[in-house]
Amino acid sequence: MLFSRGDAGKKEKEKPTIERIEAGLEKSDAFPSDVTLTEGPTEFAAPRKIARENASQIHEIFGAYQAAETDLPKHPAEYLKYWPGYQGYIGDFEARSAIRHDGQYLIRLEDVKDKTNILICSGEPLRHDKQWRRPGMPDEAIKDSNPVIRVRTHVVEKDKRGFFSIEDDYCFESVEDLLSFYVFHGEKSKLAAQLRYAVPRRIFQFKPHYIERIKKLGAGAFGDVSLAAISRPGLLNKRAVVKAVKLGLTNTAELSQKLIEEGRCMLNLNHPNVIQIYGWCLDSHPLMLLFEYMPCGALDLFLLENFECTSVRHLVRFALDAAQGLAYIHSQNLIHRDIAARNCLLTKKGKVKLADFGLCVRGRFFRMRKAERLPTRYVAPESLIYFVFVPKSDCYTYGNLLFEIFSGGSMPYENLTSPEIRERILHGLTNKMPSRTPDSLLRFTEDRIWAYALAERPNAYEIVEFLQNVLKGVKNEAMETTVAEEKEDYTHNEDNARKRTRRRKLRREEVLEDFCPTQEDLAA
Repeated sequence: MLFSRGDAGKKEKEKPTIERIEAGLEKSDAFPSDVTLTEGPTEFAAPRKIARENASQIHEIFGAYQAAETDLPKHPAEYLKYWPGYQGYIGDFEARSAIRHDGQYLIRLEDVKDKTNILICSGEPLRHDKQWRRPGMPDEAIKDSNPVIRVRTHVVEKDKRGFFSIEDDYCFESVEDLLSFYVFHGEKSKLAAQLRYAVPRRIFQFKPHYIERIKKLGAGAFGDVSLAAISRPGLLNKRAVVKAVKLGLTNTAELSQKLIEEGRCMLNLNHPNVIQIYGWCLDSHPLMLLFEYMPCGALDLFLLENFECTSVRHLVRFALDAAQGLAYIHSQNLIHRDIAARNCLLTKKGKVKLADFGLCVRGRFFRMRKAERLPTRYVAPESLIYFVFVPKSDCYTYGNLLFEIFSGGSMPYENLTSPEIRERILHGLTNKMPSRTPDSLLRFTEDRIWAYALAERPNAYEIVEFLQNVLKGVKNEAMETTVAEEKEDYTHNEDNARKRTRRRKLRREEVLEDFCPTQEDLAA
């Protein structure tokens, strides 16, 4: 139901009707004496009357939740999900990128402290101001068939009386009434928000009912990982891994934002050595990311169980696959910041794919401004000293991945405490590469990949080129493997369950540590 802003404060035993508002109410004892009665704009009476008469059709079109305001669910996602243009908790960057034409709009949500805001984003042409014209410039000179589109964000506000609005002239009893008014209004040019065309969902945006969780694969302090079946038409791979944020945490909003940033970094990635993301589900909490399912699990667990029966050639292939994935990530202007065997997943054919982009950042240079949880035993010296990350910082971390591969899954500095590890890294002391490492790769890792100075380290492309030459020179040694290469099994060996359980405990409790720059570091 529509009210002009002047009518919003009127109280009466019987709720005012649209007809009485349009006609203008006379002063009555039913209203407080200090309230000024304001007549609604008469030029909108006809469109409002049409909208009123067709209210049932509007609800039928959208399948909307048709009920009294008091019966509506408390959370906006429960009744907004039926509206075209609803995009859930999509970020501001994605919203502005999706709107490209005049009149396009979308509806999104944003959590601010303990409140959920409803935001309506709409596109409108950027008009030229007359004061910036050159003298004598005709009107035709500033007209453009493809005008620049700017995106305006309108916050749906709820006043103390319980009315909703996005501008001063109109207020409504419910959000549904507000959306119906702006979407179906006959003279949109006179409104603050011109909602003509809803932005459709893109292929990577999933609705909750598309996803059916089958079983839980893992759980952490802040999130869960589950195996799920996807029923969305057109998606050939029916199984996916769902990564979701746990509910009920004090920092759920912050973790949800990090999950969106992780998905944002991965949406445009397409490489055989990088885990594929199918999309995300942001309609309601918990927010979810959907990845391809890798049944053979993480590389470190595979090495713990099958290292003795894996040939050197295959170990070098693992290293080359990871290096190719890293080079591709750097070519996309990304820094991974968490290269490790636990974040490398294996396909059934033994191909390595980089995964877990939770710490990934965009750019060629990143400096920490606030505390984070990072794998201290893997980071480069410049990250410990100056809290900066560059692509060659990933290359230093990749050296620790090589150590894990050729040591059978051993963790770098496994028997040292965190202060001892920091001391060794800051003094340029590194792990000693295992004996199964090819000689040329051993020297290349210790002399160049783990070089203290950035200028002396190779980039990811140089590492790939070097490993390709190493792979050509490595011959399969029959004494190092008990099975033929083409018959090697990349599934987990159940006989080593105790060792695998121990590693999972280490991964949760000992790898990530608090990493916080001080005020002096930020000012330097």
